[in-house]
Amino acid sequence: MRNFPLLASLVAGLLLLSAPPSTGQAAGPANTAPSLSAADRETVQRLETYLNNIKTMQADFQQIASTGQSARGIFYLSRPGKLRVQYTEPEPAFLLANQNLLVYVDETLGQESYVPTGSTPVSFLLADTISLDGDVRIERVQSRDNVIRVGLVQRDDPDAGALTLVFSDLPLELRQWTVTDAQGVKTTIALNNTSYGRKLDPDLFEYQQKPVQGPRN
Repeated sequence: MRNFPLLASLVAGLLLLSAPPSTGQAAGPANTAPSLSAADRETVQRLETYLNNIKTMQADFQQIASTGQSARGIFYLSRPGKLRVQYTEPEPAFLLANQNLLVYVDETLGQESYVPTGSTPVSFLLADTISLDGDVRIERVQSRDNVIRVGLVQRDDPDAGALTLVFSDLPLELRQWTVTDAQGVKTTIALNNTSYGRKLDPDLFEYQQKPVQGPRN
């Protein structure tokens, strides 16, 4: 599917944050989180409160990758549990996620791909309670000129990639995120014309799987 890598990059930042806090063995020294100041922890708590208060969200997005690829579309969120990324340029496609299933549909080619969310990370925005310090590790918190940046990595595999969330402050709002993958490719997704609390059409988050065609005699 020709556009799946673009959409995968678009939601990669969200997928990185999905898992709940680990309950297994204690992490080794390599996974020890940097010490955050009291002010940093207060900032993180404010960000989590803001994210958890979002019930519905709609925004235009623009994506630019360091490879030169770009994309545009509309981002829809209905919490908890529903996410749609409608890709409008350069080709129509969409990614639909709920608490059970992740589906990608190339509308031009009529192709679709399904992944059970039980076998992949689920967008952290779909969770009942959003946490920025679960199976991810906060590397840094920067607040300057009414802009807040939070850098995160996976706690168990910090070399797998990194994510930076960018918020404007006063008022507090998620504006963009940048994903850096294990190969160093950076993908920045900027949100514009964001609206909250809008009643979204439930059909946005539904997709009827095409029937499987059996072999012809």
